[in-house]
Amino acid sequence: MGSTKPVAMAAVHALVVGAAVAVATPWALVVPVLVSLLTGPLGGAAVAGVPAFGILWLLDAAFRNGLPGSGLRAALPAGVLAFGAFAVCSAQLQLLEDPDAALPSDLAVALWTGGLSAAAVLVTHVLFDRDPTAARAEPGAADPDPGPGAGAADPTTRSPVTTRDGAEPAAPAEQVEPTEQVEPTAPARERFDHVVVGAGVIGAATARSLARSGARVLLVEQFGRGHDRGSSHGASRIFRRGYTADDWVALTGDAITAWQQLEAETGRTLLDFTGALDHGDPVVLDEIQAALERGGVAHERLTPDEAAARWPGLRFDTSVLFHAQAGRVRSADAVEALLDSAAAAGAELRSDTVVAAIETEGDDVVLRLEGVGGASSTVVSTSVVLAVGSWARYLAGDLVRRGGAALPEVRVTQEEPAHFATELPDDAWPSFVHHPTDPALRARVSTIYGLLTPGEGVKVGTHGTGREVHPDARLASPGAEGQAVLRDYVAEWVPGVDVDTLAPISCLYDTTPTEDPVLDRVGSVTVATGFSGHGFKFGAVFGELLAGVATGTPAPERFRLRRR
Repeated sequence: MGSTKPVAMAAVHALVVGAAVAVATPWALVVPVLVSLLTGPLGGAAVAGVPAFGILWLLDAAFRNGLPGSGLRAALPAGVLAFGAFAVCSAQLQLLEDPDAALPSDLAVALWTGGLSAAAVLVTHVLFDRDPTAARAEPGAADPDPGPGAGAADPTTRSPVTTRDGAEPAAPAEQVEPTEQVEPTAPARERFDHVVVGAGVIGAATARSLARSGARVLLVEQFGRGHDRGSSHGASRIFRRGYTADDWVALTGDAITAWQQLEAETGRTLLDFTGALDHGDPVVLDEIQAALERGGVAHERLTPDEAAARWPGLRFDTSVLFHAQAGRVRSADAVEALLDSAAAAGAELRSDTVVAAIETEGDDVVLRLEGVGGASSTVVSTSVVLAVGSWARYLAGDLVRRGGAALPEVRVTQEEPAHFATELPDDAWPSFVHHPTDPALRARVSTIYGLLTPGEGVKVGTHGTGREVHPDARLASPGAEGQAVLRDYVAEWVPGVDVDTLAPISCLYDTTPTEDPVLDRVGSVTVATGFSGHGFKFGAVFGELLAGVATGTPAPERFRLRRR
């Protein structure tokens, strides 16, 4: 199903190789010439040819979006270099025998070998690859369910989703010839206005917003509906307005409006306003309070004694900042409400469907999908939204690079908070964030958060301290060190729970260096990743924002990709 790329792309590759060879050849031949003095011209050619093959293979791989090229593509230009080395070394030996013999100049050698290498690259494009920028999918995709004991032993497991641009699907290792030759029929392509990949809170919200605008939308999820493999599962997520930046505070207000509109539409309760408090470092509290004041968010400052009397389940050592317009989002219910709303607006939902390949054809993006039982289909759209969070590096990285931009470094970690049983009534528990001042505690964690999950206990977790993982290779057992930190913390700072009832849970964080997500578009592809553990509360409003980006609205500066 590959498409032939313009000859200009092959020419660019040839010019890059030719220029590199021309610049490097006069200096690179010094060692082969010295070797030829001992072994003869053939020895010098061998010394030049072997590293030349390796270097050209890497250069070919870099041109092909960071994925390995075929050896044949590098063999021919490497052979040209080896023959050039043979000629130069022969000339050098002849000069020793006959001082009057003519010796080619450095410029002649550079132009000769560089030009021939460029020509060789063009020939290999014609002979071995119809698509000079095809990115081959690596074999051996991981089982998406590693099972007990898996994960830590296989940190190189790849996502089941790979990206390609116009390349033919890899042939199976063994094929059985049919008894009767049948002309293959290309599967029919379905066209959608938008294809959204990833049915977590962000993808579901985006599909809903696009479908409500009247567009024909397909929402694809590689796992089952409501799965627990990513970042959106579980019964509760913290909702708070306690940020230090004005735009984030404003977005929390927009999020409240968006969640309440979804509540009205679906008849579900999604927000519980239990209030939220920050305590600990007075400098941080002052910054949050100033931002709340600028944003017009009602709040109050309490002493440790006042706060302890009001919330006996927590201990405080400094002043406390409380705002009532906060609490928790019922996360599992919220995702279901978004999916139901998207379907009601006309979006088609396909769970247990893997994006096996992505190809670009002009302004179109072609996705090959594999469903339950190996059934495959092909869909086409001029707008694809990759709301894939922790999988963005594997699914969106190449597409973003081809568009002249770059994803930030996204660190994927398995975070492991825990629930603790409590005998206090539900209304005794606000959501809380602790900014510790104790140096020993700060050396282990930056912030600690907590909230009540009705029916499960008080959830307490450390922010962004999990073990780094591949998203397809979750760790089967909770980390002993992280659990010890939680036990020690809860024993000292959360007297309202039973520390011996620790029940670990886990989810993925996809964290950027600034903790700002990416919500931006490159060409026909819109990317959403890097939510850094604080994105769920914005799910409904981020869906509206991404729908706008996918239809041409520029992304806010904070959420843009870096352009090259």
